[in-house]
Amino acid sequence: MAYCTQADLEAVIGAERLSQLTDFEKTDPGYINATRVTAACEAAASMIDSYAAKHYTVPFPTPSDAIKRIAVRLAIYDLIQGSPVGPTPEQIAEQDARMKWLESLANHKVTPGTTPSPTPHTMVVDKAYDRPSTKAVGREKTKGFW
Repeated sequence: MAYCTQADLEAVIGAERLSQLTDFEKTDPGYINATRVTAACEAAASMIDSYAAKHYTVPFPTPSDAIKRIAVRLAIYDLIQGSPVGPTPEQIAEQDARMKWLESLANHKVTPGTTPSPTPHTMVVDKAYDRPSTKAVGREKTKGFW
């Protein structure tokens, strides 16, 4: 499930710029290659889900504005990377910041901001607890086993 659409990308960078990033064949002035846009949006959603899956059930049924904003920027960056011009150093730095946010999401330092809060992943098991010192293993307690 994509977290952004062509309309979302157009709202951020404009239809003309989106056309420049998707129409390499120069089909028609103003033509936007919807296949490339959809692929970039799906790649962005896949990237977000790969980080979020560590703690949440993905895809998010109702993504937050933060998730949508990250998805839009990831999709735009994906289109820029595939373009003949490529990203500028500023765009690369912005992408690094987005990746750090995703890493923070994966490490549970930030939340996806969805309402209601997304359900925790069913495979997340937190069984860390204190072990009694009587069960400690050491050389003295394992004498004779070797």
